Amino acid sequence: MSSRAVFVLALFAPGSAFAATWTVGGESMSFDDALTSAEAGDTISVANGSYGDVVIDKAITLMGSGDAAVFSRVEVRGADAVLQDLTLSGLEIQDGAATGARLLIDGAGAEATGVRIAAEASGHFTDLEVRDFRRGGVEVAEGATFAVDGARIHGCRNEHGGAVMVAGGTATMSSVTFRSNAADGRGGHVSVEAGTVTIRGSRFVDGEAVMGGAISAQDSQITVSESGFARSRAWGDGGAIHVAGGDASIADVQAYDSNAEQGGFASFVGSQVTVSDLTTDHATAWLGGHVHTAGGVVDMTRTWMTAGTAGRGGAVAVESGTFTGRNAAWTGNDGTEAGGALYVRDGDVDLRFAVLAQNVSGLGAAVAAESGATSLSGVIAFDNAGSEALLNAGGAMSFHEGLVYGPEIDVAFGAVDVSGLVEGHPRFTNEAGGDWTLRATSPALDRAVAGELDLDGTVADMGAFGGGMAWQLPDEDGDGWAYGRDCDDTDATVHEGAADSPYDGVDADCDESDDFDADRDGYTSSQFGGDDCDDFSALTHPGADERSLDAYDQDCDGLLDVDADGDGFSEGVDCDDSDASVWPGADDSYYDGVDSDCAGNDDFDADGDGDAAESAGGTDCDDLDPTVHGDAVERADDGIDQDCDGVDLVSEDEQQLADEGGEANMVGEAASSVGSDEPNRVGVTLGCTHTGAPGSGGAGFTVVLALAGLTVLRGRR
Repeated sequence: MSSRAVFVLALFAPGSAFAATWTVGGESMSFDDALTSAEAGDTISVANGSYGDVVIDKAITLMGSGDAAVFSRVEVRGADAVLQDLTLSGLEIQDGAATGARLLIDGAGAEATGVRIAAEASGHFTDLEVRDFRRGGVEVAEGATFAVDGARIHGCRNEHGGAVMVAGGTATMSSVTFRSNAADGRGGHVSVEAGTVTIRGSRFVDGEAVMGGAISAQDSQITVSESGFARSRAWGDGGAIHVAGGDASIADVQAYDSNAEQGGFASFVGSQVTVSDLTTDHATAWLGGHVHTAGGVVDMTRTWMTAGTAGRGGAVAVESGTFTGRNAAWTGNDGTEAGGALYVRDGDVDLRFAVLAQNVSGLGAAVAAESGATSLSGVIAFDNAGSEALLNAGGAMSFHEGLVYGPEIDVAFGAVDVSGLVEGHPRFTNEAGGDWTLRATSPALDRAVAGELDLDGTVADMGAFGGGMAWQLPDEDGDGWAYGRDCDDTDATVHEGAADSPYDGVDADCDESDDFDADRDGYTSSQFGGDDCDDFSALTHPGADERSLDAYDQDCDGLLDVDADGDGFSEGVDCDDSDASVWPGADDSYYDGVDSDCAGNDDFDADGDGDAAESAGGTDCDDLDPTVHGDAVERADDGIDQDCDGVDLVSEDEQQLADEGGEANMVGEAASSVGSDEPNRVGVTLGCTHTGAPGSGGAGFTVVLALAGLTVLRGRR
């Protein structure tokens, strides 16, 4: 340890003696001579070097003047001594009081105690370092006092209290870093037995013991505040803190990665304990992933427990006694056998204003109680899973004024007295990020909970931030609305209930609605790219029920839907709103010129083949057969005139036979008529006229037929 250059002036005051400074080292006197010569109030300044063991029995100041003033061991007897800028291998205060500043007490692995304060003696230190002792860093006997502000105690081990052992004495420790200390029994860093200990602003890292990996208190009074714990291990109870009997107060404490058999972070047995503003993350135990209580009275306010794992009680396990919890956020814990967040074996449990979220268990996804009496009020149970029952009640259980939400959970409470529950999403500010404050749109806001009020004077909210003892949330813009219910805490005009002007892109009232949906009907105004044709009427939007006879377009389809003829079909749908017999789906008779069913088809085309009947000026010779019309494809030899040209198509072979038979018949008839007085009658065969060979007289025969007034049918097209 580096020393500080110090000089002392001889002082004189009325009624006082001169104070001398004795310099040791170099050409100066020896240390023994200086110690012999010094009187009460004098100072001995030592240069660099090693000075062996020293016994100080005078009220003097011993100070180093260089970087390496080393003493083997210093013992203070019966006087007030001041030690500064020294390196020691041990310090023992037998009686009187010793004050130290900038001391390094290095055991180098020795089977010794670094600082021993005997009964009724006291030691007060600043900037103290104690390291590497095998019988404890600091030992405080009954009636003794140990006070330190600013210290590092590390690498020490002891049966109880690897760093500090207080047995019936008093210790006050501020701004101390405890690192890599261990105990074979209780208190890896600090053990207190029938004593009083106050610890503030300190860090506990890598401590291990059988009971209380960091701190163990037996029948004592202990206060721990503004401190942090990391990687604490206990083979029995209390990974970081174990309290048995006595009183304990724990406030503003954070812990990470704690492990024990019972109470991964803390175990309280038969004690009077108050806990406030506790945050623990990643804790493991068989019973009570974060906290285990048995007997006594435990009162916990504003606690945050995340990622705990236990056989029973992923966050908290209560075996007996009285447990009260207020303003709790116990989330992401796993009670493998029972109680994802809370397990109760016996005792009285009262949990108010809590969020039990995303916990998992095979029995009681949120809470399991084998016996005792458990009361939940103002609790939000959100997205817990594993068990079909959210709550499992073996003892008396009640759940009042709470909210339940969870797609994987049957709301099956068993024998639970239930009242005032709300089902639905609680609308947390950001559950994915672990922010369990409530948005301004949450159904859990301002719900009557046991007649309590929130900090803002309104009816208490459900959840971890309800009631008068909740965390004080920030109000950065000073508008009177705290974070969560103020969705922009940098703008005093934005908060729950503020006046919200539409179309400015600002959600001033924090209701999460579309700022371009003025009537809040869920549809954006058509003026801003939406399809709501009237953004000031919540009854008007696409999909709204259309009302007839009001001359108003409710469904934004662009039509004034009036039903003038009263047939139930409005204008725009009814193709003739002046005739009650005309409407979509009505019976439609053909050939009356009325489209009764509003189908839009040709009323003179019954078969729908696209060709009107001949009677209506079309070319369809059969308006009941869609295969027959003026443009149909003719099929040969079927006796049907598909294309309505007056003849049926005849194939080539059939036509030849018809032609040959007809010609022979006509020649025979002509011969038989010679000399007869009767006119000549010629039968006509349908099809093409056969002209015969050149010179056969066919052409002349055709002329004869024409002159006889016979009609020649049209041949094939």
